[in-house]
Amino acid sequence: MLYFLIPDNLVGMSLIDARSALTSVGLLVSQTIASPSDQPQGTVLDVMPAVGSVTEAGSSVILTIASGEVTVPNLIGIEAIQAKTLLIQAGFLIKEFYDYDSAQPAGVVIRQAPEASTTQTIGKSVTITINKQP
Repeated sequence: MLYFLIPDNLVGMSLIDARSALTSVGLLVSQTIASPSDQPQGTVLDVMPAVGSVTEAGSSVILTIASGEVTVPNLIGIEAIQAKTLLIQAGFLIKEFYDYDSAQPAGVVIRQAPEASTTQTIGKSVTITINKQP
């Protein structure tokens, strides 16, 4: 039997490059699992069996790749400037509207879409409604 070492440089590679690297050492990708991440879509996040382990030639490898989606942060009650900074850092575009809610201070986010804790594709818009003065 031939045995191969799972290459240690797979994590961070694109899916295409990782497939090529694995095929070149006699291993097959049997499954890819998409996972939310701030990494570019298709980037390898994890490998099973683990990187650095030895496996039999012709064995299957499972790759976890970045889905290109990240979790939308909870922006309700946060100052608008801070909310915008969080959205930009997460890779989202911003749409903003203004409305009045007497129960909240001016300048804070009072509504958002999509809701917090949902996943959204990087580069998509998140809409925030900012409380304005009456």
